[in-house]
Amino acid sequence: MRGMRWFRDAERNDIQHDLEGWLEGPSFSPRSAGDTAAHRLLRGAAGVTGVTVMAALGAAGGNISTPTSADSGSDTPSDPANGVEDFPVIWAAPGSVGRALPWQLDPGRADQKHWRTHLIVTDRRVLVVQLPYDGKKVEAI
Repeated sequence: MRGMRWFRDAERNDIQHDLEGWLEGPSFSPRSAGDTAAHRLLRGAAGVTGVTVMAALGAAGGNISTPTSADSGSDTPSDPANGVEDFPVIWAAPGSVGRALPWQLDPGRADQKHWRTHLIVTDRRVLVVQLPYDGKKVEAI
């Protein structure tokens, strides 16, 4: 799901084009049942291939550790609707605070080459700031 961000209302409709003042970004939609099944099939095939390679290397005399039974279920998502089929980052119903968030919070819209977005939290405020970035360090405030 790298690089994929969704901004949804309570009915799972894409709202990024409705966010006031936000720059345009790519549109995303939840995966269909077929896409989800294909994704799971590919993950399963990759897992079987990995186990086969590990077994072959182990049989060749390599010192390879294999996953324990406790590790086998660790990659199962606890909420597949929000982590596999869809990956909402902002849930924002009409009139809610989520629709007032600044576009700088989305790394896909910000100039990551020259700027970095920071969230500063104090006792009374939450500030979103952009600080100059020279490729090595972020300039101090």
